[in-house]
Amino acid sequence: MYKVQHTPSASDNLVRTRRGESNALRKGQSKIHRRNTPNQDIPVPRGTPARLSRTLKVHNWWLDRDLIALRQQGYVPYSERNNTHFTRKPMRVRARSESREAMTSLALALVAHADFFPSHDYLFEVMVPFEFIAKAMGVLHQYENGRKAYDTALHALSVFEQMKHLVVHRDKDSDTGQNKPVRIWLTPDFFISKGIPHQEIRQSLIDFQNWAIKSGQLENLDKKYQRHLLRMERMGIDIQNKHGLRKLLKNIKRSVVAPDLQEQKEKAINDIKDQIDVLDKQGAENLEAELEKTQQAVSRLRGKKKSTRPYWDLFVQWERTTTTVASYLARTKVKAQHPHITENSEQFYRLLLEQEGVVVT
Repeated sequence: MYKVQHTPSASDNLVRTRRGESNALRKGQSKIHRRNTPNQDIPVPRGTPARLSRTLKVHNWWLDRDLIALRQQGYVPYSERNNTHFTRKPMRVRARSESREAMTSLALALVAHADFFPSHDYLFEVMVPFEFIAKAMGVLHQYENGRKAYDTALHALSVFEQMKHLVVHRDKDSDTGQNKPVRIWLTPDFFISKGIPHQEIRQSLIDFQNWAIKSGQLENLDKKYQRHLLRMERMGIDIQNKHGLRKLLKNIKRSVVAPDLQEQKEKAINDIKDQIDVLDKQGAENLEAELEKTQQAVSRLRGKKKSTRPYWDLFVQWERTTTTVASYLARTKVKAQHPHITENSEQFYRLLLEQEGVVVT
């Protein structure tokens, strides 16, 4: 009797995959539609953020022109952004309720943690990590192995970025090795598309600045911002070498804070060039005296725990970022325009800061 020999077939050489493993583990249970529902009641600080958030809560995404235009063209996934051959697929105009809830929740979380002080380097920067934003939205999911996922927040962020409502700086995460959003800035279109006029955005910044001056929070806000910059630099995600990004952020700030600041800046530069020769002939004695006076003022400022001269404090901070010649010319110009105001008064320094575009009026 002959023995039947088994002939190896092509199916024996197939590689086993994990496809369908999740379905097998469920064993007849219904598929999870979404693990977490975006939070629509995110706590927002009082004042300017709360006033802006009230408009965001009632925003109708079905009537958002930027979102409609984007959906008519189609989304571009983050993995396909560098693919020149990727073809967009037009979508229906009206977004689903899940997408609308995620975008509303993300908008509220970003506004709640954004920086609205106009004297800082860049406007509307989100001062917390994006993982904290996802946690505030209620969409942060942690698996048993410790891996964290917040795809709902990332998808909503990608939509905002494609609508030009955000400027996102991505960098490689040291833990996962993936490119993740590390710094986020809001643009004026983020508010304008929600029905907030450009002038109202500017007025909100003015109100926030006046509140900080009257309540004596200038020093605390400055320390918080400096700690944020140091933390970014320590983590290696500062933007000192990102010249294109820095220029874009400066243009955004100029368009909101002072639309005519560029013309004033060019005029001031020309005035400085015309008067440099005159100052060189007079000698450096006046400049050294001004520098010594400034250093004494800084020493006095450090010795005080709480200053009663907010505009003088702002002037000292501004003087650190500019040249002595520019400071001398700015004071000379204010003296010529307002000869009846004494130099050491708060009104004098307020006019000087308004003239240089540091304080918005």
